[in-house]
Amino acid sequence: MSQISPRDAVLELGLQLKNAFKSLSPDPTSSLQQATAPPNVQEELVKNDDAVSLSTEAQSKSKQVEITALKREIGNERNYIQQVITNKLSEYGLPANTALTIQTSVSGGIVAQGAVVNSKLERISFDLNQDQNFVNAYRSVSKQHPTLEYADNVSKLSQAYGQSNQVFESLISEQDEFNRLRDLTLRFQSLQSQADSSQA
Repeated sequence: MSQISPRDAVLELGLQLKNAFKSLSPDPTSSLQQATAPPNVQEELVKNDDAVSLSTEAQSKSKQVEITALKREIGNERNYIQQVITNKLSEYGLPANTALTIQTSVSGGIVAQGAVVNSKLERISFDLNQDQNFVNAYRSVSKQHPTLEYADNVSKLSQAYGQSNQVFESLISEQDEFNRLRDLTLRFQSLQSQADSSQA
């Protein structure tokens, strides 16, 4: 991994968490909400130019973490979530394009929200919580989605300004097999925890 002191990483991450998402993603939860509601059109999960080039001290060539590959890792789970929601809307006699948002309650359960009568929302929420496959898929996507958004923002900034991002580089392993989205998520969450602790 690229060398950067823990203190510098924490300070820079704190600034990036405040600024990067605002400049490129006004609503950090918008992509996840789209993933949990039936889309009007097929969502395009991959783009050919979505890649972050990162230089490392151990290699003379630039190293790449492809955003397309990261998106594919949770693509099946997002598609599964969409399909379950679509089926639930049909089951309760609701239009397929009904805007439905899935969130996590304070107690940790899944809650469906939208322009639907409360009685149906409660029944849909109950059904979703009983479906362990759905619960697992939703929690997996929810956990990894912030890291994917962060990596996507870094990609856009790198393409726009041609500059590397030291904080993101610190998350990258020199061994490709340890650069899956779940690996980056663990490192990203660790840096977030350090940033939160330093600002407390």
